[in-house]
Amino acid sequence: MDISRIFDVEDMFCNLFVLAGKCGIKKDVFTRSLESHNFCLSIEKGDYSHAYEMSILEVFNGALDHCLASNDYENVVDDYYWVGKCYFYIQSMTHKSFSYIFLKLPFEKLYKMYNPYHEVDFGNILDMFFEFEKEETIIELLCKRRNITLTYLSRKTGIPISTLRKYRLSDEHLYKASFYYIYLLTNFFVVPETLFLKEIPQVK
Repeated sequence: MDISRIFDVEDMFCNLFVLAGKCGIKKDVFTRSLESHNFCLSIEKGDYSHAYEMSILEVFNGALDHCLASNDYENVVDDYYWVGKCYFYIQSMTHKSFSYIFLKLPFEKLYKMYNPYHEVDFGNILDMFFEFEKEETIIELLCKRRNITLTYLSRKTGIPISTLRKYRLSDEHLYKASFYYIYLLTNFFVVPETLFLKEIPQVK
């Protein structure tokens, strides 16, 4: 694919964050809505051609159920744009899902890093992400987001508590979970299945 199109996709991704900020959308609501959209899912697997075919308003309105008729902030490069650029860089270097990246490094947390870090090399941001992702496991963060216990999760999904404790202990255990357990967790937490993949397979 023409490398310029990848840059165009990156720019649109960053502009989605700008648009969310200008429209006053809550940061966590925005990322939770965006992570499941086909635009992000296409980027995750390296299908930039598919992502390139979409318009920013198509993605924004589709993800957030809005009906904006125009984008008046196309050339704005601000702190929200920087956040989008950081997320795009992290994803391109790790091949992790955006749902995973947003969970491990929430929008609000990254946004607060703008002032001290916006002039540093993106490699430093990536190093910090590697440290952040060690702090809590996927299951810990998902349960914290919903304010639930493992006992409650076990009762609602039917997954044995002993198995969930292993998943809470290490993401590596979760990556080895059965397809059925992943299906149960995906539906309970309403997240993309790609959250539970160690690495997203790339298109040829």
